[in-house]
Amino acid sequence: MSYDLFTYDDVGRKLAEGRIYITLGSQIGNTFVRARMWGGRVAMVPAKRWYHLFNKLDPAFTAQITEPGQITFLPVETDSPAGHNPTTTNGNPGYLDHPNTLTKVWEPLSRGLDEAFVSRGLAIVEQAAKPPKRRALLVGINNYPDPAHKLNGCVNDVYSVSALLQENGFLPEDITA
Repeated sequence: MSYDLFTYDDVGRKLAEGRIYITLGSQIGNTFVRARMWGGRVAMVPAKRWYHLFNKLDPAFTAQITEPGQITFLPVETDSPAGHNPTTTNGNPGYLDHPNTLTKVWEPLSRGLDEAFVSRGLAIVEQAAKPPKRRALLVGINNYPDPAHKLNGCVNDVYSVSALLQENGFLPEDITA
């Protein structure tokens, strides 16, 4: 969403000018998304620098963006079994605390910045390291007023999705079916 705002919206483009833009876990480079949304090409955000953190082990249809010759664009490989997580999960670094992000993004950005700004940034990263509060509302409807539209299995699908969510870190009390 931020990519669309900073690229195709006049107000958004002005907001991005001269700033640092960091994307992670993004589908911007996905072949299907690129073809359907932007005719196969990724327009550059008018930022001073665009860092794109990419983890090929992220299961969310992410894809690496390659923009040869774009000196304001820097792809950063952050391959880790943490997958789509922004920070360390099960001992594996996430996008934001991956060693490549530390050396290619955070260290260069922190050079020359005042201590208050750097401290505020570290506080934000520490806050991001806390597990997110996630909730899910699952709806499965088998019966409809018109008998011709009756379905089978929707309610069972809700139970299956609930189990899958719990296997992936959701607490049972955060799932409403």
